[in-house]
Amino acid sequence: MTITCNAGHAPSSFVTTCQADRSWLPEPSCRYVSCELPSITDGYTTNNGSRINTSSLPYGTTAQPQCSSRCYTPSPSTERTCQEDGQWSGSEPSCIPIVTCNSLPTLTNGYYDVGSNTARYYCDEDISPKCHDGYFMVGSGVNRRCVANDTWSGEDPSCERITCPAPNPVNNGVYNGSQTAYDYGIILVLTCERGYYSSNSADK
Repeated sequence: MTITCNAGHAPSSFVTTCQADRSWLPEPSCRYVSCELPSITDGYTTNNGSRINTSSLPYGTTAQPQCSSRCYTPSPSTERTCQEDGQWSGSEPSCIPIVTCNSLPTLTNGYYDVGSNTARYYCDEDISPKCHDGYFMVGSGVNRRCVANDTWSGEDPSCERITCPAPNPVNNGVYNGSQTAYDYGIILVLTCERGYYSSNSADK
């Protein structure tokens, strides 16, 4: 004899046999069908928007995969259903990172230290602002973070040219320049009047 159970239940054995003592072996029975809570690394499972905290779910229950971080998405993201065989429909999902930024902010007279990455940036990935040689950073100088599609947190700092004020006048000597300020890297030469030498000169 073949055993058929109501929906949501499964037979302990699909076939039972009549014995000489008029009993049936194995004794037919229908057990309640349930599925173990599906696992997802770095994620969790919901049902109708609510997080599931039980270890098993009854036949017919639907479950939706979710990732713990907003920077990840479940793949596949399809809904799964607890089936009559106690297994979930579909395949087990995993959480994969979301690529959200493909362009870099502009930093005049500077650049962003991106390491070896020159193309795509993931959600919550940081980049560090740097200034070119001869410039100094004005502003926070903090890292920028990829937060949405081609959107970076914070604001661009600025890189301003390094300048030095003219050196103080030197008694009995003169520098070969008359400007009030000089750009980074400019070299001034001090010439002493006749009969004097520079205190930094090795030839005394």
